Amino acid sequence: MARGPEGSRHDGAAVTGSRPELTLESSVTYLLNLGLLDLASLVRHGLRIEEVPGRNRNFRVLGGPGQTFFLKQAPRGEIGTNGPLAVEASLYDWVATDARAAGLRPVFPRRRHYDPERSILVLDLVTDAAHLHVLEDEASPHYLSASHRLVATALAECHGLPVRLEATIGAGLPEAAPWVFDLARPAPASLRELAPAQLSVIQAVQSQPGVVAALDRLRDEWRPTRLIHGDLKWNNVLVHQDSAGIPVRVLLLDWEMAQLGDPAWDVGAALHAFLTEAVLGLELTDGSSPEAAAGLLGTVIPRLLPAHRDFWNGYLAAARLTDAEAGSFLDRLPGHVATRLLKSAYEWSQAEAQMPRSAAAILQLGINMLLRPDAARDVVLGLGGRGSVRA
Repeated sequence: MARGPEGSRHDGAAVTGSRPELTLESSVTYLLNLGLLDLASLVRHGLRIEEVPGRNRNFRVLGGPGQTFFLKQAPRGEIGTNGPLAVEASLYDWVATDARAAGLRPVFPRRRHYDPERSILVLDLVTDAAHLHVLEDEASPHYLSASHRLVATALAECHGLPVRLEATIGAGLPEAAPWVFDLARPAPASLRELAPAQLSVIQAVQSQPGVVAALDRLRDEWRPTRLIHGDLKWNNVLVHQDSAGIPVRVLLLDWEMAQLGDPAWDVGAALHAFLTEAVLGLELTDGSSPEAAAGLLGTVIPRLLPAHRDFWNGYLAAARLTDAEAGSFLDRLPGHVATRLLKSAYEWSQAEAQMPRSAAAILQLGINMLLRPDAARDVVLGLGGRGSVRA
């Protein structure tokens, strides 16, 4: 049997190479050996374990009171002190212990254990909150608006932390610009592994010199100035509500992509989420061209503008930016939203022979926004010019 860092045995693990892989069975033994689960509680309350799909090996463990956990084990190739899971674990530790991060603690999951040798992170599983992506389909507009503003406030709190944090965060935070800024220049070796639809996305971007130039400019202007989440989307947000059903707090999950970067990347991700949700709600047929698919968005974008403005104004109020800072931020924002759209188009095309209509729609919209950022700011985002950023 393999042994963990504390010398405990991990019975029932599936061993691949030298590292035992977590399984449904071994995750229970693992938690028992750590003292996070106890046999008396298991007998009294029972236990349910669920595997959760994702790029990591994920397990949801539901025991008695105070004994519910979420376990993540990184892919074998990411073992090490600077892998995404190591960065996430170190960030949780820093937020929990550094006085400068006290304002962030209510929106961060609680870390219970990290095993660097097996690359396993154990978090408290939150069971009294709802995923925002589920609520999008059923909650009232007022509830959603309140939830979105809580997310905006949480992001502003994160972005307001001191600039240089890597000296105090054990794993060190990445600083590089997101890979998608180089979408038009893929590494030759990677092309053999791409689906035909992903190649189509790359070719569409390469065919537009103005888009390539815009991506180059965004990459060159990238400044690692603030802590950013890096992977904000609605299924990474949990919403807590009070006894009256009013949203009072959000929890931001999955900080694996956290880094030092541009806050516009996170805010752009939120506005991108409004747009992609709208695309997924459209009736898109395989016979429609990318231009026609994107054209259908013209009927729904006006309905998204109040949500865009509400989120932006919520962020501005919490971030306390000067007019000059807000104007500069707003100048960068359309490009970041557009780049996020290109990234989603590429990801939605994975394993596809032909680009899905939804991917084609957001790809064309992203291209249009990069080519005409001022029009994108006014028409697609509804945020007006520099003089009306607080409207």
